[in-house]
This record gives sequence, C-alpha cells and structure tokens, in this order.
Amino acid sequence: MNKKKNHHPVFKVLIPCMLFFILSGTLSAATIYYIDNLSGKDQYSGLSPEKAWQSLDRVNEQTFMPGDIILFRSGGFWQGQLAPKGSGEVGRPIVIDRYGEGPLPLIDGGGRDSMAVVRLFNQSWWEIQSLEITNFADRPGDRRGIEIKAANSGLIRHIHLKNLVIHDIRGTVGNELKAKKTAGVYFAVTDDSELPTRFDDILVEGCEIYNIQNQGIVTNNEVDHADYPGTTAWHRRKFTGLIVRNNIVHHISKNAMIIRLSEGGMVEHNLCYETALGITGNTIFSRSSRNTIFQYNEGFSNKSIDYDGSLYDPDFSSPGTIWQYSYSHDNAHGLLWVCTTDQDRGIEVRYNLSVNDRGMIFYLNYPFEGMRIHHNNIFVGAHRSPVLLQENPNAPHTYTFDNNFIINGSDQILVKLDETTNSRQTRTIGHNTFSGNIPKDQSGKIFNLSGQIDLQLSPEGTSKRWAGFGRLSPKINLPKKTTPPLATINGVPVGQTEIIDLVQKNRAAWLVRLVRANGKLPVEWTTKELKLLREMVWQDLIRKKTEQQEIIDRQIATSKEIDYEHLTVSSEMLNLERQALKESGGVIYGPITFKAPQLDEYRRLNQVIALKDELSGNGIAINPDLLKDYFEQHQELFNSRKRFSDYRENGTAVEFHFIDEQYEQRLQKKMTEAKIDQDIKRLDAIIRQAI
Repeated sequence: MNKKKNHHPVFKVLIPCMLFFILSGTLSAATIYYIDNLSGKDQYSGLSPEKAWQSLDRVNEQTFMPGDIILFRSGGFWQGQLAPKGSGEVGRPIVIDRYGEGPLPLIDGGGRDSMAVVRLFNQSWWEIQSLEITNFADRPGDRRGIEIKAANSGLIRHIHLKNLVIHDIRGTVGNELKAKKTAGVYFAVTDDSELPTRFDDILVEGCEIYNIQNQGIVTNNEVDHADYPGTTAWHRRKFTGLIVRNNIVHHISKNAMIIRLSEGGMVEHNLCYETALGITGNTIFSRSSRNTIFQYNEGFSNKSIDYDGSLYDPDFSSPGTIWQYSYSHDNAHGLLWVCTTDQDRGIEVRYNLSVNDRGMIFYLNYPFEGMRIHHNNIFVGAHRSPVLLQENPNAPHTYTFDNNFIINGSDQILVKLDETTNSRQTRTIGHNTFSGNIPKDQSGKIFNLSGQIDLQLSPEGTSKRWAGFGRLSPKINLPKKTTPPLATINGVPVGQTEIIDLVQKNRAAWLVRLVRANGKLPVEWTTKELKLLREMVWQDLIRKKTEQQEIIDRQIATSKEIDYEHLTVSSEMLNLERQALKESGGVIYGPITFKAPQLDEYRRLNQVIALKDELSGNGIAINPDLLKDYFEQHQELFNSRKRFSDYRENGTAVEFHFIDEQYEQRLQKKMTEAKIDQDIKRLDAIIRQAI
C-alpha cells in the first residue's frame, strides 16, 4: 500500500487546452485536488499529493468549479458516501479519477441504507471514472452504487461514467417499482412539477457491474415513465444522447438493464450473464423509448424462474426500436420476449444469433401493430427443446417472420401459433430456411414455414459445428514453464498471475470486513489478516479448479485452454484482433476488449454450461417424476403467481434449476474431496505483493 506520486495522464491533454484558454482570457486554470486516506489530512490544501485531503466528508464540503479535477489515491479505501457539489460547463467538465499505481480507489457505503455510494443531484458536466464502488449489507435495503438524480432543474447534461467497478450492492429483490430503484447505476428525475426536467448526453462505458440487487443499469423518471413516445409529456421527460457501451453486467437478481424514455439512444457491445437470479426478468428491456438501437450485445445464462427469461424485450411503448447483431445463448428463454403496447410499430429484430436457448426463442406476448423478425440465425442443439415461435392468442399482432435460418438438432422443437377460429393475428411467414429436424405445431404435425428445406446437415453435425462457442483465445505457444506453480488442486496448477488477480477481486470484501470489524484500516497486515484473505481466495480457487479438472476429464477443454498464464498472453492478442475486426466493420459481440480475469470467467462459465449439458442424463439423473417432485417442493419459487396447474407448463425453468441444484450438490461433494498441494509461504508473499 505504498503511496505513489505519479500525476494523472490527463494532464498532458489538459495543460495545452488550459494554456489556450488562459491566453484567450476565457478561463482560469483548473484546480486539481488529491485525496489520500492514509497520509492525507483534511486540514491540508488538497492541492498536491503531499498535501492531500483525507476524507469523503472534506470532498463533500467543497463546491467544485468547471474544469476541476478530483483524484483519489490508487489503492485507497474510504467508507461512506461521495456526494460532491458543483457543476462543470460546456467543454469544462468536473472530473473524478485516480492517481498513482495499484488497485482502483475503493469506496464502501458501509452497509448504510437509503443511499447511493456515489451521488449527484441537479448537477451537470461531470465525468466519473476509475473507482471501485461497493455496499455490502446483511439485509436488503434501498441502496444504489451510483445515483444521478434531478428535480425541477431543467436539462441535466453530460454525465459520463467510465471504467468503474460497481459490485455487491444489496438492494431489494422484487417486481415492484420500489425494488426497481435499487441498482448498480441509476439515473432518475424525482420531481418535475415546477420545471420540466430531463437528461442529455449520458454515457455509461467500460464498467463492470456485478452482484447487484435488483437491477444493473436503470434510466427512469419517478413521476411518470409511461408517457408514450412523441407526446408532449414524453418530450419533456426523454433521455437524449444516451449511450451504454462496452459494459460487463453479471450476477444480477433481475434485469441487467432497463432503458426507459430514450430517444435515439445506443446500447451496444455489452456482455450480460447470470441475470434474473432471484426473480423473473428479461436481460435488457426498453420502456417508453423510441428509435433506440440495441446491437452487438451478448447475453447468456438468464435464470428466470418463470416468464421473461430472454436477452431482449421491447417492452411497453417501444416504437421504432431496433434489436440487431446480438448473440443470445443458453438462456432460460430465448432471443426476444415482446411486451409492447398495441400502437407500437416499426420494430426491427434482425441479424441476431441464438444458440442453444431454451423456452421460447421468439415470444409475441402483448399486442403491437408492426414488427419484422428477419435474417436471424437460430441454432438448437440435441439437448434443447425450445419453442421457436409462439404467439399469445389473447393479443393481436401484426408482423413478418422471414429470411431466418434455423439449424435444428432437436426432435422436439415446436411452433405455437394462434389457430383459433377468431384469431386476431396478421402474420406474414416465409422464405425461412431449415436444416435438420423440422419444427412441429401443437398437434404434432410438421410445420413448414417456407418450403425451403435442407436436410444435409445432421443433428450430430450441428452439435459439432457449434462446440467451439465460448473459446475465444487464439492459439499461442508459450515457452515451457520453469517456475513451479504456487499450488495444485486435483493436479490442476495455480500460478502467480491467477493468484494476484483473485486477490484483487476479493480485496474489497476483505477490506470491508476488516474495517467494519475494527473501525479502521490496519497499519500493517498481520498474519491473521492475511490468512483471512487467503481463505477467501482459496474458496474461489477450489471451486474453479474442481470444475476445471472435470472439464478436462470430459474433453470439453484441454489443459492448455484452461491455463491462466496462457490466457493472460492470448487475451492481449485477442483484444488486438477484436479491435481490428471492429475497425474493419466486422461483427463483434460484447465488449471490444476484455481484461484477463473477465475473459477467464467468461470462458469458464461457458465451459461449465457445456459440462452441465454433458452431465444431464449422464451423471445427473433427469426424469418427469423428479421434475414434478422438484416443482411441487418449490411452489413458492416456480409458481408464486399461481399461474401453473402442472409442472410441465413451466417445465423449462424447472428443469434448468433442477440441473443447477443437482450440479451444485455434486460439485460441493467433489470440492470436499479435492487434493490440495500449496506453498503457504510463497502464497502469502504473493498476497502481500498484490494488496
């Protein structure tokens, strides 16, 4: 935890600009403030690393001016709320960033309720970046990581959130609006009764947001977010210039994103996984938004217990929204769950990829006047039995389903269209191409969507063709290792880089536990304190290596493909390849670049999905009686709304969660039997270095 005196790199850009404005007589030099929790004092000026302030309270007392820069020491730890005052102006935002080398500055909410860890209110022209934000708590509450709120203040402009890590925000799990206000990032107008108030130029980019109850990223107007796009009230409340880009949002109890009231926004290159972990929810959905584009996003492992388990949802009042070039796979349901309003039209769903999704891949639920679903690629493996296309017979829909390509390796895929006498569907279906088994309708008859049938590709070929998804690392030959691993678990090695990255991941939880127990940070780390961190890291490692050992044994991946050192090198090449492909106009799903730990988790979770598929019926017993019993034992989970009379009506979710539970029990048993060989002295030395 040595303090570094490096100045922030933005100075190289700011100084020439500042000099120009000073000479032109239009701008005084920006003030740079430093905050250091160890060596700083609130009585100091805060104008240099040697005279840094110490506390959040001192920062919150200051009213900052346009162009000011607030720098927190890298590796520092603060507890409480950061709520600075002041606003920037056009071309002169107030910037929050870090200085020095080491882990991101960490701000912990201290478990406090009814608050956000970082807060702005009626403020414009702020850029907040390079912080770690958390608020661990034992009980649910009204908590947010970052909240940007406004009331009766007119146009709020230029709020940019970049390269933040926001995690473990204990909000409230639920479907009600109060629960939907607890989130990792939350933008909202709270009152516009005296003056119409809205947001413009909003950017959330390069952030990792995880372990959040209830939502990941939310835009809202708490007075009314149901105004229909184009109305006078909507224009007074809409978000303009909204961009949500290159974020990784995962392990979320409900939705990864709720994009409300957006006019012409862009949601792109985001990776979202392990969503709807505590309740139903589509991964990304819009509400009262118009002409907003959702593209190049990837979503998998939505675990919805009921309906709403898809990657995308054009929800109430989403006319003219475009959902394109995205990758949905292994979700509780599929690519699209439509909950629109009857006058919605001009919705485009195109050029997307769905691989091994469950449930309903396209579900047309609430009414709408115009939608086209076209040029999507759907791949269904032998171990899935989804419904390709389903209409809600209680709602009218006008749509076209054309030029989609379906490779089907399952003999159970269905199409469920409204064939009642008084059907209110206006559909145009044609020019779709099938390979493999042809879907059937509800009565078991073959359902021919186009007449263009290609049976050349067998189900076995389908499975093999897509076995490589999730393996992103290019081929790299590393020199033979000469340094022995720090540990092995079931013979799988644990290297130094892997330990360091896991220490960084667990560092926040470890520091929070120490500070909340002792009331302050230790001056020096004792053996007891280091042991606590080592045990936290070790819990992650035993689980990970136990899974990897079986992944290798079942030939899902090779030992080289799970090697962390290989990953750290190959990830650099992968990022360069992805950047080059993006610049050349290629399709890239998810963030353009990954950090090595992010890529490691992405790769491992995809391998675990393949492992669960391999074990289903071959290590994990599955039959109708077991699923029926599981459903009846968990009525409060799978049938909380009393809408199912039979487990088969919610069979997709029941089977999904049954497999997960059986897998977890099996894994826990294997973890207790793990064979561990470790060098404690070397491990502690690496841990000291990493913190």
